[in-house]
Amino acid sequence: MRRVWMIWLLPLALGAATFQGEGFGHSHKEAKKEALADLASTIKSEVRSAFNTLQKSDGTKASSKTLRVTSDLPIIGAEYSMFDISGGYSAVSQLDPQKAKKLYADKLTQLTGEIDTLYTQAEGEDKRGQYRTYQEMLTLLNNYERYRSVAVILELKNLPKPKLTSSQARLKLKSLSLRVDTIALAAEVLASGMTEKGIFVFPPKAESSNEITPFAKVVKQELTGQLQTVADVKKAAFTLRGSYQEHQGAMTLAVELLNDKREVVRSNVVELSKQAYAHLQTQPKSIDFDKLLHEGYIAKSSLKARIKTDSGDEDLLFVQGQSTRLFVKLNNPGYFYIVGHVDQKGKKFSYLLDLSESEGETKFVQYVDVEDANKWIMLGEFEIEPPFGIESIQMIASNKKITKLPQHYYDEKSGYHILGKDPMAAVTATRGLKKKKSKVAQTAEAVLMFTTMAK
Repeated sequence: MRRVWMIWLLPLALGAATFQGEGFGHSHKEAKKEALADLASTIKSEVRSAFNTLQKSDGTKASSKTLRVTSDLPIIGAEYSMFDISGGYSAVSQLDPQKAKKLYADKLTQLTGEIDTLYTQAEGEDKRGQYRTYQEMLTLLNNYERYRSVAVILELKNLPKPKLTSSQARLKLKSLSLRVDTIALAAEVLASGMTEKGIFVFPPKAESSNEITPFAKVVKQELTGQLQTVADVKKAAFTLRGSYQEHQGAMTLAVELLNDKREVVRSNVVELSKQAYAHLQTQPKSIDFDKLLHEGYIAKSSLKARIKTDSGDEDLLFVQGQSTRLFVKLNNPGYFYIVGHVDQKGKKFSYLLDLSESEGETKFVQYVDVEDANKWIMLGEFEIEPPFGIESIQMIASNKKITKLPQHYYDEKSGYHILGKDPMAAVTATRGLKKKKSKVAQTAEAVLMFTTMAK
């Protein structure tokens, strides 16, 4: 379960523009599913670029740089257009804020009522009854937070508020549950009651990080053995996401099961003793770089850039022998280039990705014309090979022709066009380059982080 901050719009507003997503597939269902995912990611991108300040659910102020919003936002009231294309179907999904407002207001009112009813019910129950009731409440509260995230983006006011938060529900469940001493047993507890078929399991993440640790890999493997899973996220009817947090010699591990509507259908929490994971790395190694890469989004712009793999754009773990395809998209005509960052055992550097067979600097820059705007463009397929570690992709885009790239050199031994041996400095230099552009230029940025490991 990933943290989604409760956020309120301050003076800056997103406006009443319709949000749009596009998808392709061999069937209507597949194309529609892809379009819905694209729509949710578009909304997430809008939030990241539009907020100057935000407020957490406890009322304390926080910088916009702490904002974390999931792509698995629940979308209701979306309208679809289907088109026949060569080799399959194309779907366009649209969400009109004015039409969707009442739907989200009604949903939040319904969820608040159900949560408050369970909260009152739990007061008269024994410990076992309270545990079951708080599990139900946590599921509803996780849904509430997801729906409220979208409602705030739609500029809904005076939203209902339940009697407790998801954090409070998790703490209560923690106090009611026994601490387990193996990851296998933890997975069994987390998977209890999840009888659904076709689940794709994502590895859990440490709070405030996009890196996947060896501990997370083991948890994913154990959960996969407990559930009826599929190996391809595109074929999944459900997805399981999780997060964990260490405290005082133990760990709280939480998961949530999402259906194809991005609604939480079940949430579970378990307390794991230190001895269960002491032999595994649990803390991310690249926290500072992770924050710099993911929190440096540029100011709101009408130019939007997106980047993803065929497994999505979050919680990405690839193992040796796997391959993945990389896709990019601009919502308007423009230029872009790609910077890669490598943090592997014995290797740490940044590089420019050549996008064509052209000569000189033009090989790094690609133009998206009117016909290809708002369409996913495949950059190629990549095989996962050693050495393993953290890899990140940074997409820099502009509506003006890119005539200057970060300083780089070609390294014959590695075959990379190296920017430097310090990825953090490379990110800063890349973003600094954009500040020199004229005020009329529109720029956009998208980032992707994934972890590679041996099987």
